[in-house]
Amino acid sequence: DRAARLIEAQRRFWREPGADHQLVVLHPRPEAGGRLEAAAVQQALVMYAPQDLRVPGERFDFLLTHEHLHNWMPDRFGPMTYTGRNDESARYWFSEGFTDYYTHRVLLQAGLWSLDDYAGAINRKLERYRRSPALRADNQQVAASFFTDPAMAELPYARGELLALRWNTALRARGHLGLDPVMRGLMLPPAQAQRQGPLSKPLITHRLLAALRPTLGETPLQDLSQFIEQGLPFELSDTTLGPCFRLAPDAAAEQPRYEAVADGLNQPRCRAWIGIGGDAPD
Repeated sequence: DRAARLIEAQRRFWREPGADHQLVVLHPRPEAGGRLEAAAVQQALVMYAPQDLRVPGERFDFLLTHEHLHNWMPDRFGPMTYTGRNDESARYWFSEGFTDYYTHRVLLQAGLWSLDDYAGAINRKLERYRRSPALRADNQQVAASFFTDPAMAELPYARGELLALRWNTALRARGHLGLDPVMRGLMLPPAQAQRQGPLSKPLITHRLLAALRPTLGETPLQDLSQFIEQGLPFELSDTTLGPCFRLAPDAAAEQPRYEAVADGLNQPRCRAWIGIGGDAPD
């Protein structure tokens, strides 16, 4: 039942009917406290679950939504690498980072997560990002070591999500409705989408930059160069997560943490940012 709600939430978010069925299998691991992992193939998802996994629960919700979305995106947004290049790891900031960004947004917009749930997940992610021994690694280093160095492997997830948050904030500050309608406009019919494409066909990352240019000019390309290619750390502020959250001191943490604003779900700007109170820009 929980899996059905999570998948239906994604379909509503993208205004996409999706497949007729999904098979979700929990494969038990004998130990408690172990890693929760998943593998998605076509319309099936296998989750390798430790004994203490809670269903529903944050880890289950996040991983199922992430893997389902991660498996669906290439079939609707087109190639992330050229045929024969085998260099998709250079664009994991999009395929993994944007997937994390939309996993969090889907759960929040559907009401399956609260503002506090969202803030908690982002805070944990940001703490790992700030502490990463590979924080300033450039994208070439990340791509080369993604499968062998856990610290490198985490970076695209954080960098891509922070970049999506940055672009969503910049769009809304200019009177645009944000990143969601831009992404929906880039969706392709299934017959036209490919996971790998010829050199004559633009990658989804190229199409995204082109779609942002009319509103944001060359700023997204500069952001990509600085924060992804060069590996400069992101600067975080009160506006990074949008009007539903603010930075607040935390005596138990080295850095301020995000917390939900009081009564955020009843504030029009917050509801609009989430996508549950109309489409008004900030």
